[in-house]
Amino acid sequence: MLPVFKILFWWILGVLTFPYTPFNTLELGILVLVLSLCFLVLTFNEKLKFKNLENVLLGVLVIVLVQFSSNNIEDSTKSCLPENTIHSVVLKVQDRYKQTAYQNKYMVTVEAFLGDSLSPVGLNYLLLQKRDSVTSLFLPGDRFVANVYTKGFSNPKHATLFNAKKYWSLKNVKGTLWLQEDEILCMDSSANWYYVIRRFQIKLLDLIDSQNISQETKQILAALLLGDKRGVDKDLSSQFSRLGLVHTLALSGLHISLVYGIFAFLLSIFLKHKPRVQSVVLVFIIVAYAVLTGLSPSVMRASLMFLLYAFSLLINRRTTAFNIVFLSALILLIYQPNLLCDIGFQLSYLAVIGIVYFYTKFKGAFENRSIIVQFFAGLALVSISAQLSTGLLSVYYFHSFPLSFLWANLVVLPLITLLLYEGLLYLILMLLGLNFSLIDVIIDQSVVFLLRIIRLLEQYSFAPVQVYLPGTLLWLLYGLLILICIVFVEKNFKYLKFFYLYILTIVFYFMFSAESNEKELFVNASNRAYVISVIENNEQVLVSNNYNSASYLLGSYTLSKKVSCTDSLSINSIYKNEFFYLSEGFIQFCDQTILLISDQKLNLKANESVDILFMQKYRADVNSLKSIFTPKLVLLDASISNNNRLKLMESWQNIQVEVIDLKLQAYVQSY
Repeated sequence: MLPVFKILFWWILGVLTFPYTPFNTLELGILVLVLSLCFLVLTFNEKLKFKNLENVLLGVLVIVLVQFSSNNIEDSTKSCLPENTIHSVVLKVQDRYKQTAYQNKYMVTVEAFLGDSLSPVGLNYLLLQKRDSVTSLFLPGDRFVANVYTKGFSNPKHATLFNAKKYWSLKNVKGTLWLQEDEILCMDSSANWYYVIRRFQIKLLDLIDSQNISQETKQILAALLLGDKRGVDKDLSSQFSRLGLVHTLALSGLHISLVYGIFAFLLSIFLKHKPRVQSVVLVFIIVAYAVLTGLSPSVMRASLMFLLYAFSLLINRRTTAFNIVFLSALILLIYQPNLLCDIGFQLSYLAVIGIVYFYTKFKGAFENRSIIVQFFAGLALVSISAQLSTGLLSVYYFHSFPLSFLWANLVVLPLITLLLYEGLLYLILMLLGLNFSLIDVIIDQSVVFLLRIIRLLEQYSFAPVQVYLPGTLLWLLYGLLILICIVFVEKNFKYLKFFYLYILTIVFYFMFSAESNEKELFVNASNRAYVISVIENNEQVLVSNNYNSASYLLGSYTLSKKVSCTDSLSINSIYKNEFFYLSEGFIQFCDQTILLISDQKLNLKANESVDILFMQKYRADVNSLKSIFTPKLVLLDASISNNNRLKLMESWQNIQVEVIDLKLQAYVQSY
């Protein structure tokens, strides 16, 4: 086992077990000291040679060290700003996050809270600024005093919906701040080198935006050269995603490797007999390019790997690619343990590990072929290798697998490579103040040709497969992949019996986890829409007033239930099948009755008993509704104002009827 991997393995274990540690900071500090002394005694005392005990002790020491350092970070950030109140705070802008038609979003640090006295805070928040014609954008490093309304991230209303609270907590972001329309007191901007670099990147983005090229070209160049995808059109981004090309648009290891490769080739010609000088120059080039791109996390990951490789050449210390990958991961996790839970971190490192392993194993199959065959076979092998290692994790997170990734990458990667080199030259000329109309035309036409090819590929390609992958099955399948590599790729057939036992385990998993054809009702709502889902025998009927919002409200619910057929209706439809009936806002399903009621007049003499009453508007006649419909459960639409929802909830609870506020949670019931 590689020595760096051992330490990385124990470090990751420490990060994963940190939430479950029973010790406080003081106890962890004492443990670190005791374990360190024991390890030093075992290591330097020749009379005591217990190799296995020494390894275990080192592992436990690393785990405790991770938990001690993480606990210190937690202790320093325990007090958050009180939620749902307005505060006067000192803010420092970390980065621009996103811009929409109505809002500017920033990652900020609350440096201090202005109450009776100045209280230091040091917590990260997402700042939302209303956007209009007179709004001025903040730059990274800007500091100012402002009034903000604090709000925390809410828990997901259903298990298959996006968990914003968990997502942002992994990024150490505590909540949202709504910038109030009061006077802002600007302070001196931070002179930290990181913010200077980020501001320089924004100047480069503004420089690209000022050029005489098309809007699509500006978006592609901003993403490809500077790692800024925030301005990329949503439809354009979706096209790349459906073809499995999203990694070509997101500045990452692919682009760093292309920059490294071209300069390494040029330097090998001009500095043929000076390998150390080549390494020094390459280090400066990679650092310079990382600075140009604003030191985004993906670029820092890739740059660190190449810098470690260049450094090993500089000191004439040969090492394996795996050692470099594992060492870079360890350095980043020491710097920021939460990166382990970052999707980009997981996917990028799995992709690199897959490429290093599978490409090394199978590249010999085409080494003696022609240059053209080697080029395209190499591209195909790299794409397949990356998909083998990241495909399962990608499906787990995004519930989609692009079937056309192979030929799309074979066609598009060479074009992206050419465009990257063209773009780098274009960027250098812009920095030198040299503007040529001919180069504008060449860049524009290159992007037009690329997008035309992508549209053509999409037209004749298969649609991505939508798949829901549970977490347990994800781990089982990755275990199977590792066993396949050990037994069949490495040809260690002594583990074949473990392989057969593992296959049997997966078969049992599918046997016992297989769900019966359940009948289930799902209701969710937002300010803009509601959705009612009824499932039976893997068939689904959806009722909604806005199907653009319905997909967001459902999340991956439909996929998780393995629905094979879906009928979509409006509430005014008349529809009937073997398990579902809909007519004029009245729904019957599995001996249950649901009525959607707005502000229409009631027949007070009627007696129409229903099981669930879905209230879409505020009504003061709750007692009349109770006497006419006698509901067992009342659902309150999220579009009803906060005050009116509270009044309705209190009124129904006073007459002993269960109420669910769809603003706070979705309603799910199996039958």
